[in-house]
Amino acid sequence: NGREKGLLRYAMRGFLPDEILYRKKSPYPKTFDPQYTKLVSSMLKTLIASPQEPIHQLVRREAMEDLLTASYEWPWYGQLMKAPQTMAYMLQINFWLRNYKIFVEAIVSKIFRICFLYYFNAKKFQKFKVLKN
Repeated sequence: NGREKGLLRYAMRGFLPDEILYRKKSPYPKTFDPQYTKLVSSMLKTLIASPQEPIHQLVRREAMEDLLTASYEWPWYGQLMKAPQTMAYMLQINFWLRNYKIFVEAIVSKIFRICFLYYFNAKKFQKFKVLKN
């Protein structure tokens, strides 16, 4: 549909309310206060120590532990989110999964089906010269 994250928005139809699904993208806030880093580090340690939390279905424990000792200045995925922002992001994802009772397996299954259908249809349309290579 030409919007950023269009495939993700399409895959999440029926799982998220439209006001969330189609809201305007906003950048993640930058927070460089050392107290903020201390706070989110402490909260992430608690989360890592709680294996029943739903985030463990999505994110490897070692990856979260790596955030606590990150020695790199910029993570591989962008300039706006350094380790403290990524820690906060993990906490927010866990909050969302837990409080809205999101079942990761159902979401992954739907995303897989959407991606498969998208790929299959794109290949079919390429065959008939409808899409560019």
